[in-house]
Amino acid sequence: GIPRRPYEAPFEYLGRALRGLRVSPPAAGRLAALFERARFSQHVVGAATKDEAIGALREIERQMQAPPS
Repeated sequence: GIPRRPYEAPFEYLGRALRGLRVSPPAAGRLAALFERARFSQHVVGAATKDEAIGALREIERQMQAPPS
C-alpha cells in the first residue's frame, strides 16, 4: 500500500516505507541493498544472493503478519 515514487532511489523509498510499516530496519535494509546491487550494478546475481533476498523478504512478511506489540 506504499507505492514507490518514480524519482525515489531504493533507500529513499525504504526510509519512507519503514515509517508506515512494522518492519525492522535490518531486514528491510538488507533486501533494499540486495535489490540495489541487482538492479544498478554489473555484478552477477547468483543463487546465494537470491537466497539471501528471499530470506530477507520472508522475514519482512513474518514481521508484517505478526500481531502488533
